[in-house]
Amino acid sequence: MSDQFEQKPPMSLEGVKPETHEKEPPIKIWGEVTDPKEHDPKNFRYLVYAFNPLATVSQPLVAISAELSGAYEVDKTQGDQSINLFNQPEGLGERLSLSMSLIDQEHTGTWGEGGIVVDAPEENIIITSPVDTGSHSSSKEFLRKQAQDQSRLSGEQLLQSTSDGIYNEVVAFAKSESGETCSLKGLFIKVDKNGQPTNSVIAQKMRQHAARLNLPLVEIQVRGPYEQEKFETSANNIWAQYRDKRYNLGSDNPKWDFYRYSEGNTFSLFPPPQEIDEVLAHFVKCGDVTEEQAQQLKARYKIADTRRQIPKIDYDPETQQIKLVKFRENYDENETEYVLGAAGGCWKVNVKRFQEATIKKGLEPGRAWNSGDSRRYQSPLSGSQVLSVLESRKETTDPEEYKKLLGFFSGMKDRIDQVYSQLR
Repeated sequence: MSDQFEQKPPMSLEGVKPETHEKEPPIKIWGEVTDPKEHDPKNFRYLVYAFNPLATVSQPLVAISAELSGAYEVDKTQGDQSINLFNQPEGLGERLSLSMSLIDQEHTGTWGEGGIVVDAPEENIIITSPVDTGSHSSSKEFLRKQAQDQSRLSGEQLLQSTSDGIYNEVVAFAKSESGETCSLKGLFIKVDKNGQPTNSVIAQKMRQHAARLNLPLVEIQVRGPYEQEKFETSANNIWAQYRDKRYNLGSDNPKWDFYRYSEGNTFSLFPPPQEIDEVLAHFVKCGDVTEEQAQQLKARYKIADTRRQIPKIDYDPETQQIKLVKFRENYDENETEYVLGAAGGCWKVNVKRFQEATIKKGLEPGRAWNSGDSRRYQSPLSGSQVLSVLESRKETTDPEEYKKLLGFFSGMKDRIDQVYSQLR
């Protein structure tokens, strides 16, 4: 049977080249950046997108106003700039653009106190500037026009031209025309000399993302905004910086006299008297304040403390009836604000927790308040609790106003209790 088949000579492979598969050249990343997985605090370079509560709130408004004015049109098919990277950093590739800063151990200026570490392909980079350019990040057309008169710098050139204490700006398209996409490499937070976050709210969120996404979290040590001790006086203001905090010891706005600021004005709380005594004693010892001046400031502190505890009454301009009452008590992290509304909603609010919630809301502008958020920092008050609180203010309130105040809330006790039963 096999004889029926023609016998062929063995196949020769001489002169035949083996089949090869050429590797695509690796994507060239802009900025000569380092890997956050191998962070060296003395030698690093990262392209970072930082979070700032005020900026996050204002960016959509800037985009809307610019579109309405005819400056440019927003085309969401080119990328969805509304994706909130504070909540979803892994969605950076779906945005239209990213406005970032290049940092290293000598240049740590950023728009916010924490954020994400990004790798951006060279072809995605559209703007490099040693200062903030005020880019409208919702339009590729606008960004291209803005970039026409600007030279594109290398990472080294950009850092060399970035001044101390200033953040530079690097704008990249999240996805290039050829489809190259910016990628998430890690997260970062800023810390002070003691390793404490310069913004605790942002730091908490970045740590959560790092654990969830199994990405490195880099700590960038920076000089705290109030690290330098000093005592400042001007025509209308007296300020002191002591132990990484800033104290308003008198200003042209008495409402905030003697409030203490921390974390770069993130939190403002009223300090207890012994803390003010310590601050003044320090600057008396340094020779910045005389003993007599210190005593005068202590007396003014007592006035400010009393003032904030006096109920402030807002009247309806048409009916002249009480519309809202506010006042505060306690100190520091226990500082409490009472908010008493004529509609029946009356609250006891923890000031620091309210500030934390406000910052989170600023970083998550699309997120609505819910009852769980509210209960972390405020508690509803019953009618009897409201009257008890008001009676505790009798000695510090003008007799006529106190009588009017007490009579008004006594008459609406049932309404307050009705709202209280719905809220608790």
